[in-house]
Amino acid sequence: MPNFWALPPEINSTRIYLGPGSGPILAAAQGWNALASELEKTKVGLQSALDTLLESYKGQSSQALIQQTLPYVQWLTTTAEHAHKTAIQLTAAANAYEQARAAMVPPAMVRANRVQTTVLKAINWFGQFSTRIADKEADYEQMWFQDALVMENYWEAVQEAIQSTSHFEDPPEMADDYDEAWMLNTVFDYHNENAKEEVIHLVPDVNKERGPIELVTKVDKEGTIRLVYDGEPTFSYKVNRPGMSGDSSSWKGWGHV
Repeated sequence: MPNFWALPPEINSTRIYLGPGSGPILAAAQGWNALASELEKTKVGLQSALDTLLESYKGQSSQALIQQTLPYVQWLTTTAEHAHKTAIQLTAAANAYEQARAAMVPPAMVRANRVQTTVLKAINWFGQFSTRIADKEADYEQMWFQDALVMENYWEAVQEAIQSTSHFEDPPEMADDYDEAWMLNTVFDYHNENAKEEVIHLVPDVNKERGPIELVTKVDKEGTIRLVYDGEPTFSYKVNRPGMSGDSSSWKGWGHV
């Protein structure tokens, strides 16, 4: 802690009166509150999307996606709480400043005391002003004590606010080890039944001509769904996705449909 008792009231009072005030601190608190609100909105939106996915489809890929995303949801929750707590502590620091400023001796009063004391000493030729000089010196000592005590309490309040803030953690890694094909699988797993019906509709005689078919749920990076017959790839169907146009399908050994 700085030794405020070693500083005269001219310095302590002037410093707190000429500082930027509580405005920048309160502005920072508002910024942290705004950040906390945005993080909370992001968390709620992401959680809602995950809940919708979980209600609509319970495939392995969707479960894996949810498991990969949940740590990020938790990070958003924790970070929003920490941001809000930081705003509270900044507001506390701003309030401590306002209280300290109100309790400090105004610089003009300190200067007036020093000027009057100097003048009285200058004309105290016969000691006729000694009592008044002593009173002025006593007032000055009281100013010194008051300013030092206020600054000490203010410093402690600010330190408490700083120590009450929480440490912010970096966001968790977000599934960077999953490539585009994995993400496509998630999408196609979600629409698996519709995709199967669409393919079978394109080739209505498949069951009659070749026997039962099975739709392979995993797709490649090109977005191709494959049918297999007796374990042998028999039919491929490319489904539109962003950046692609047109569908294509082909039978192995049968040409194009």
